[in-house]
Amino acid sequence: AFVSSYISEMFPGITTKLYLVAEYAVASVVYHSEFLMKTLPKQHDLLATCLFTQQGILQRMKKMVTIEGDGRRCTRIPAHVTILRGM
Repeated sequence: AFVSSYISEMFPGITTKLYLVAEYAVASVVYHSEFLMKTLPKQHDLLATCLFTQQGILQRMKKMVTIEGDGRRCTRIPAHVTILRGM
C-alpha cells in the first residue's frame, strides 16, 4: 500500500496494465537517486516529485529496492512486446 499510494501520486490516472512499468521506473529512480541528485540540475522536475520532496519516502523505498532476483525469469521476450500485446 505504501508504494502504491506514491505511484498513484506520481502517475495520476495510471492504468493497471501500466502499473508494473511505473513500479520499475520508480524502483530505478530510487536505486539511482544519489547519482540523480548529484547530476540533475536542482530545479529538475524529477527532483520536485514527492519521492525527493517528502521527508523519509526515499529512505523508506531504498530499503525495499534490491537488485537481487524477485522470482521473475527471463523469457527472451522483451518486456515492451508483452506490454504492447496487453494494450
